[in-house]
Amino acid sequence: MTTDAVRVDLELRRRAVDPERSFIVQAPAGSGKTTLLTLRYLRLLATVDCPEQIVAITFTRKAAAEMRHRILAALAGAAEPPLATAKPHEQEIHRHASAALVRSRERDWGLEHNPARLHVQTIDGLNHWLARRLPLAARIGTSAVLIDNARPLYAEAARRTVAQLDADGPVAALLERLARALNHEPQLLARLIEGMLGARELWLPKLLAPGDGPTLRTSIDRLLESAIETELVRVNEIIAPAAMQPLFGLIREVAAAGPADGPLAALAGLDGLPPPAVAAVSQWRALADLLLKAPPSVELRKTVDRKQGFLAASEGAGWAARKKHMKELLAAFAERSDFAAAMAELRRLPPPALTGRQWERIDALSAVLPHAAAELLALFSERGTLDHPAVAAAARAALGDESSPTELALALDYRIRHLLVDEYQDTSPSQERLLELLVAGWQPGDGRSLFCVGDPMQSIYAFREADVTLFLQAQRQGIGGVQLAPELLGQNFRSSAAIVRWVN
Repeated sequence: MTTDAVRVDLELRRRAVDPERSFIVQAPAGSGKTTLLTLRYLRLLATVDCPEQIVAITFTRKAAAEMRHRILAALAGAAEPPLATAKPHEQEIHRHASAALVRSRERDWGLEHNPARLHVQTIDGLNHWLARRLPLAARIGTSAVLIDNARPLYAEAARRTVAQLDADGPVAALLERLARALNHEPQLLARLIEGMLGARELWLPKLLAPGDGPTLRTSIDRLLESAIETELVRVNEIIAPAAMQPLFGLIREVAAAGPADGPLAALAGLDGLPPPAVAAVSQWRALADLLLKAPPSVELRKTVDRKQGFLAASEGAGWAARKKHMKELLAAFAERSDFAAAMAELRRLPPPALTGRQWERIDALSAVLPHAAAELLALFSERGTLDHPAVAAAARAALGDESSPTELALALDYRIRHLLVDEYQDTSPSQERLLELLVAGWQPGDGRSLFCVGDPMQSIYAFREADVTLFLQAQRQGIGGVQLAPELLGQNFRSSAAIVRWVN
């Protein structure tokens, strides 16, 4: 990295520890993310009235332990002068740690001997702490045991739900609808419900939401349309519209010379690639069928024939030349490593809307699932256990909402001045909702700050419903009304420039 780039990067890091401002920092692998978090935490310690006003959230116990260790090591090292050979970031850490140590001694915090006052914890740990502060409001027993693997309880709750098929009442009628959609296979129905209970943080709030928004079917259709158009935009960029102009010139020529209702009729009126819109999906698929071999192959054709609209040379003048031109274009496309894969994706696009039978199943399932969730809560109560989603829901319940905060929310609003969130790219919608509740009521210039750091390219917790788009959304819109200044760390301390370029 050049000297100017190093200077810019160092200035960014100094700016990012400003306690008066809120940031979301994109920190690629090897960019010193943990060091930056440590710097900001130390800088904040020198400004707060008590260390509990700072809350740092991570996603693993290992990451929390690492951050806590670095903070304590910096405070321990601040008692001695910095080494003459210290690097710039080490000097920064020593300077901020010294100021934090002075603050600790002035306020009699005793951080050197009482590290428990440093609130560095996992998101699950924070949920548990919040839920136990107001157990009645959070609907959680003080003696409930948190379990990491609740799959057997999901299975039991699903079996209890399906067993109501033999009873009378509204639940039985709903189950009968769903069973009909699944060909009356109770075991299949139980497995389906069991799988859904593990992901209830995603669907339960939507199913229980007030009915003044778009219907579930409308929402699903909109998501399908958005997914299709996003994929079409990506494919459009990969295959390069300018490089396709000769192909579409040839398509128009072939369509004009051949039958009016030939295989290329859907593409005959185009001057270039179809627009990346749902309405043009049939044209995109026709393009994929022209260039790719028949399914299930995902390879490009090497030649064309009557099935693709190209007549034999004996059927008229010019057909031999047209087929030769098409073979040359196919050979050129084959030289591009990602071209065939992009074409194959067009064949895998979902339908732009649910069919009637698909919606029948979803409608029936959405009516049954809240009852299954209630069975699971009853089972948790019987066994004296809870899973992570239940604790997370209890934590949110303990905070109330923006319009009617609980006593705990009001107390935390006074107590928490600064929030730091590590690995924000692995945040789930429910976890983001918790953050929104924690910062509800914060105002610009009130001395409170939110600091998020992560890297969308390193999201690994999709299995726990993490949604990397939340990071991108936070860059644009902030979180819970708190606007975040976006920053990007550019220096890499782990690899050489050549390796970074190769990986990118």
